[in-house]
Amino acid sequence: MQLERVTIQAGLSRPIKLLHISDTHLLLADERERTPLRELAELRTRYHLDAYSEPVASVEAERARVLATLRELLAYGRSHCDRIVHSGDFYDFLTAANLEAMQEAVQAGELFYSPGSHEFTQSLYKPEALDAAAQAHRRALVQAAAGNALDFAVEWVGECRLISLDNSDHRFNTAQFDALREELAQRNAPTVLLMHTPLYTPELYRELTVKRGKAVADLAGVPPQDEAGQALAAPEGCYPDKTTLQMCTWLRNEAQIRAVLAGHLHFFWTGPLGSGQVQIVAGLGYDGEGVEIILE
Repeated sequence: MQLERVTIQAGLSRPIKLLHISDTHLLLADERERTPLRELAELRTRYHLDAYSEPVASVEAERARVLATLRELLAYGRSHCDRIVHSGDFYDFLTAANLEAMQEAVQAGELFYSPGSHEFTQSLYKPEALDAAAQAHRRALVQAAAGNALDFAVEWVGECRLISLDNSDHRFNTAQFDALREELAQRNAPTVLLMHTPLYTPELYRELTVKRGKAVADLAGVPPQDEAGQALAAPEGCYPDKTTLQMCTWLRNEAQIRAVLAGHLHFFWTGPLGSGQVQIVAGLGYDGEGVEIILE
């Protein structure tokens, strides 16, 4: 277990501690799944999520390690923190065994959860042609395993309001934007947003494209160009729509929002978002990384 620690000034009368984990990417698949899916799960496990990595000695041992790592994080969160939050990609692709493991972890760790992009797919690196009924069926399976609503959910931890938003497709929808504004209008309180895909900031964009050499920045809300007029690059199909851009601009100027917690990038990062706001990206939970956050 490797924990980073971040303190946020939120004006609370009593400090609150959160354990933020993400991208645990469980890789379980048994005889209930089709052969190609079982083979994919074994391949991804053998190469530790990455086909360019050295293979692990044993698929069974690696799966046991990942489950033990997740349970260690949950146990720490239960004993040391007021709440555990998970910002998605709980597992690598949808299988019955992964759903069962997720439901067990939710019940044992009482997670507050935001879904990632992997939760709804049974393939990797290629789109699946699903009709609306099939998409709804998969979403219902994930919802049954999750501890809170997927699209928009609110939970209070003392004086702090946690809001989970599904932006696993790099976008927000009008219903989410309306619900967020309505919720904040009802009660003024320090608020933390939980989502899978980090929001665009110039600092995080440079981290990805300049320091880490990525051709595109895999972020939500990447505008067509920066303030200097330079064109910005996002992954194909991930450029924001009008609602997403409007919501990103609005939340950066909302004083109640103190932090955005996200994952997706597989490394720890923290930096400014808006005035007095911070964005915290959790590292790879698959390898036991997490962030202990103190709100004061």
